[in-house]
Amino acid sequence: MRWRSRSFAVALSLITWHCTWAMLPSLIVFDLDACLWSPEMYELSSPPSSYCSKRRGVAAGAQTVRLFPGAEAVLRRFFPSCVYDTLSLRACIRKEMP
Repeated sequence: MRWRSRSFAVALSLITWHCTWAMLPSLIVFDLDACLWSPEMYELSSPPSSYCSKRRGVAAGAQTVRLFPGAEAVLRRFFPSCVYDTLSLRACIRKEMP
């Protein structure tokens, strides 16, 4: 899973240093499970409920769902930003909540 976090950091640096308007894609799709956060939904014993500041993530019974640091950095780069008006962001997930 470390390589995914690093890949987000690389993507962020590429967007930050090398992209111009012409180079940005019109659509970016984020795969949620194991790419943006951990653990995956199928691994949870109960559904995620709400953000818990003590856990620094979303409570899901005894478990906590947390964003990977690289994923959080990329999301913060795009949200909220009027700079990327023509960019469409989407999310996909294969597994439903437990």
